[in-house]
Amino acid sequence: YNAVHWDGSEWELLRITVRLQYENTVIYTDADPIKTLFLPDNNDIWFVSSAGGVTRYKGNNWIYLEIPYGTGPGGSNKIWGSAADNMYFVGLNGNITHYNGTNWQRIETGIESPIQDIWGIKNIETGNIRILCTASEKYQISERKIIKINPDNTINELFWIIPRRLHSIWFNSEKIFFVGGDGVFRNSYEKQIVYNEVPDKFVNRIRGPEMNDLFLCGDFGLVAHFNGLTWKDYKNVELPGGLYKSLDFNRNIIVAVGQFDGSQAVITIGIH
Repeated sequence: YNAVHWDGSEWELLRITVRLQYENTVIYTDADPIKTLFLPDNNDIWFVSSAGGVTRYKGNNWIYLEIPYGTGPGGSNKIWGSAADNMYFVGLNGNITHYNGTNWQRIETGIESPIQDIWGIKNIETGNIRILCTASEKYQISERKIIKINPDNTINELFWIIPRRLHSIWFNSEKIFFVGGDGVFRNSYEKQIVYNEVPDKFVNRIRGPEMNDLFLCGDFGLVAHFNGLTWKDYKNVELPGGLYKSLDFNRNIIVAVGQFDGSQAVITIGIH
């Protein structure tokens, strides 16, 4: 199995098929691990496999995207998109790929480190879209970059001075963003601060509905919540020898996923 679905009362193990193309050979397989997923809306789920296959579950139908050889996103670390015709995929070696609903475009970044995360917002009044990414290695010293993707699919590197590894990014404002990695940081009107009260554990994901209602998760089972003023560390969900790799929220439910004891999967659900 490469996915699991929770309907509110029970779990269902799934085998999600992806379409892979190697030069002139096309295969459909459900043996490829699913690496990440994203919902541009509630009725459209995008999955990317380790080998770069992209499958959508739209309504009650499975859609296997046809990706010409050498043009797709590869095994992306994360996805973000404002709509099905404006999807971004980020991954290893500074790769950013854009899908406009018809064509795939590689965006040149000049970055060698993996792009670990991507997040964006759309201003409902102006229609402006702001998309930011983090580029950094997790287990070694490398580049530490915050990247902005412009509307014309060029990029700019934002000013960043904190000399620590970067991994995850989240925001819902055009002036403020939060970053997790080798610590927890906030960039507010180009003033950058470090939240020293968060436990000294690597942060793998930071997400939330609002800036005063923010969650993070990380190594050794780190889960913490920010209420706009202070951070609370949930020690009762720690995983000695394990880690939470990602999290997300839906209304009053927060879900963190990870592993412990080598390869045993764990999913922790909290009621907010």
